[in-house]
Amino acid sequence: MSSGEKILQLLESMQSDIKGIREEQSAMRSDMKDFKQSQSVMQSDINDLKQSQSAMQSDINDLKQSQSVMRSDINDLKQSQSVMQSDINDLKQSQSVMQSDINDLKQSQSVMRSDINDLREEQSTMQSVLALIQVQLQEHGAILSALQTASEFHKADIDNLTHAAAQIQGEMKELRAGQHRIETDVREIKENYLSLAEITIEHEVSIRNLRRKLG
Repeated sequence: MSSGEKILQLLESMQSDIKGIREEQSAMRSDMKDFKQSQSVMQSDINDLKQSQSAMQSDINDLKQSQSVMRSDINDLKQSQSVMQSDINDLKQSQSVMQSDINDLKQSQSVMRSDINDLREEQSTMQSVLALIQVQLQEHGAILSALQTASEFHKADIDNLTHAAAQIQGEMKELRAGQHRIETDVREIKENYLSLAEITIEHEVSIRNLRRKLG
């Protein structure tokens, strides 16, 4: 084979290779286009996933916030329930106290009824006593009338006795005056007697002294 033929054969081979390369390149471009399109779709899917994930994260945050609010509400409900339980206990205690007060009132009412019955009995007794007193007052009125009549008679006697008492008082004054004079005279006599006794004693002493001197 001549060199020209070899060159032609080489050129044909190169052209065939170039054609194959072009075809492969065209196929690669088509594949690249498909890959880019697929990548664009994947990027869009990724963006959608990111957006969906962001939405899910937002939903999760909302759920967390809602859960926190629910926990706060539950705590408030528990606290409110505790307050309600305390109020119920207070109501029970108040009801117990009210029941005790009602029992005391019933007992007091029973005592009051007993006292009313006693008062009625006492009132009946007092009415009987008042009736008796009224009878006695009538009797006393008759007695007072009789006493008034008797007092009119006694008044004259009392006047006479008063006059006699006045006379007796006058006589008593005279007697007291006489007694005073007698007491005065007795005191004077006693004083004179004492003076005489002193003089007598002095004389006896003098006589004794003289006897001693003479003896």
